Amino acid sequence: MNFESGSSLMDKVKKVVHEGNVRHVVVEKDGRRVVDLPLTLIIVGAVLAPWIVAILAVVALLLEYRISIENRETLESSGDDLHGMLDSGKDAVDSAAEKATDAVDSAADKVASTTDSAAEKVTSATDSAAGSVKSATGSVADAAKSVTDAAAESAKSAADKADDAISR
Repeated sequence: MNFESGSSLMDKVKKVVHEGNVRHVVVEKDGRRVVDLPLTLIIVGAVLAPWIVAILAVVALLLEYRISIENRETLESSGDDLHGMLDSGKDAVDSAAEKATDAVDSAADKVASTTDSAAEKVTSATDSAAGSVKSATGSVADAAKSVTDAAAESAKSAADKADDAISR
């Protein structure tokens, strides 16, 4: 016996058994599952007791039971695909929400920074203007005092000259 053909035969048997195990014979009545068995078990039963399987199948059909074969591997993989798609969608929504939150936080920080900067500039400009007004007010007061002093000096000098002119 060739070893390669033996392992090839075993691989084929394993594949056939796997295919039988992922396919299930489902018997339903009014939308309710009554029987759900792997196809492999039904085939073994048909080989060992074919008359019992045949009688049960005929009785089930006469009593209007619905008999179908489902491929569980396809159902599982499509379920995995759906779960994967849902997980991807959830991840995308979470990522978008995180990015939106970061953008809002960044914008709020910029607005706060701009507002603080503007407030500092307004305060600085107000302080500078107040200093200028105070300085100008002081200069005007100093100038007025100088004018007043000069006028008083001139008046005194004029009075002294008038007294000298009268006394002479």
